[in-house]
Amino acid sequence: MTTDKNPSEFTVIGHRGSAGLAPENTLASIRLALSKGVRYVEIDLQRSKDGVLMIMHDRSVNRTTNGRGAVSELTWSQLQALDAGSWFSPEFAGERIPNLESALKLVHQAGAVLIVEVKYPQLYPGLAKELDTLIHNIDASKNVLVMSFNRGFMKELSELNPDYPLGCLYVVPPHPKSVELSYASYVSVFWRLAFLFPNRLRQLRAQGITTWAWTINRPDHIHQARKQGFNGVVTDFV
Repeated sequence: MTTDKNPSEFTVIGHRGSAGLAPENTLASIRLALSKGVRYVEIDLQRSKDGVLMIMHDRSVNRTTNGRGAVSELTWSQLQALDAGSWFSPEFAGERIPNLESALKLVHQAGAVLIVEVKYPQLYPGLAKELDTLIHNIDASKNVLVMSFNRGFMKELSELNPDYPLGCLYVVPPHPKSVELSYASYVSVFWRLAFLFPNRLRQLRAQGITTWAWTINRPDHIHQARKQGFNGVVTDFV
């Protein structure tokens, strides 16, 4: 699995597609980000009650659909019946929750990279193997980068396939000697707290770790992050 990795480039990553301009984690949001020429698009991964890998940030569907209930307790058929667009704007009425396969195929066709943030893997035993199988079955290995806050899950995925480009998410920058950096070459941190650890960021970059900041929506803050030396930013507005 390979992704473009040029430390001199500054990468703009579409957050949940283009979450400031379209309903987050929908195909409409992903298409909008891709239409702007964005090469990296981030989404959130969970699994339905009956085992479909699908896209949703929250543990429940309450906030971003017209339904109610925990994602892990709803079947794919139940999830597909929900409107995932009207809450954002009438323009997106009828937008559905996508499965991961449809998002990967869309990004693959555009020659872009889907950043898959795995949410709550502790709720979904066997998820690492299922994700690995899906990626290979649809030949999307060159168009995906997997990230999570869960170090145990990332270690499991790295052991399944050591060639994966993997990343870990943090509230503050990790210590450069953190064990997970032996298999994760991307680091994404909460930008407001990153400024308190400039030495860690410098050391991470010096050892070849790509550093991204999440989530920044103001142009002056993006400029500030770039000046500090981040390799890219995650933003709702692409």
